[in-house]
Amino acid sequence: MPTAPVDDKGTVFYYEDTGAPNGLSDYLTVVLVHGLTFHSGAFRRVLPYATTYNLRFVTVNMRDYPGSTGYTPEELNAFADPDFTVQDAALRTHGEQLAAFLEYLVRSHEIQPIETVNGKRTKGIALVAWSMGNLLTMTFLGNASKFSAQRTAFLAKYLRTVVMLDPSKRPTIERMSKDELESITDAGVLERSSMKLFQASRDVLYPNVLRALVDTQGVWPDVNVLVFWCDESMHDCIWAAKFISDLGRAPSAEGKQKRRIDVERLWGVNHFVHWDAPETFVTALTMRL
Repeated sequence: MPTAPVDDKGTVFYYEDTGAPNGLSDYLTVVLVHGLTFHSGAFRRVLPYATTYNLRFVTVNMRDYPGSTGYTPEELNAFADPDFTVQDAALRTHGEQLAAFLEYLVRSHEIQPIETVNGKRTKGIALVAWSMGNLLTMTFLGNASKFSAQRTAFLAKYLRTVVMLDPSKRPTIERMSKDELESITDAGVLERSSMKLFQASRDVLYPNVLRALVDTQGVWPDVNVLVFWCDESMHDCIWAAKFISDLGRAPSAEGKQKRRIDVERLWGVNHFVHWDAPETFVTALTMRL
């Protein structure tokens, strides 16, 4: 089981890598971050399209999911601490661990840096977060100004885009077989750790989003954000896409630097587009990245 060290305390992320497509070097690396309960196995139907679309897919399991390091009681309690500075520090650690994972990935697997050819960016990394996985990527972007200068400068050469995937007819999980559902979920994570994450205060989470999107302090100015929303999804995901769209269209506050934010509708699909219509999802990525 391949794992990546993400701090100096022995914490690791489990990941899987499709490798360079066709043995070439001119490809985009897409790092896929899963949501709540459903681990990286939820992306397995996407992976066979890597070669066809000249993409390198890397799926990663977050903390407390199979193969990755769990939480200590102290870490879990920090998410619900009445002192917001403690909560903020706990979330910032998550962002730093994701940054460490990306740096490890580049250094260990010869990921190619961004190039610009005829005005179009090629190679590099697109970071895609599905559903609650966006909590992690917003914490990552929102705390980028606090990373070491070395790490910030290093990742600037590789990170192109952050994709927010769906921040129905018959729900997808009702159409999954029992074996399929069990193979891509970790139901125990709700009791072990996720309920603690839900207790983090909006007063801590919201500033992270603002720093990630509209008050970037000039960190990674060329990293844009792409939001995909699925028009048969849950209402809160559709509302979140509208909220982010409004943030992107609003005039910048004086002295604030925002990212380019594009919002794209995926027609006729629900929250599990990567499971029900994997090629539709991969095609959308290829066309917009």
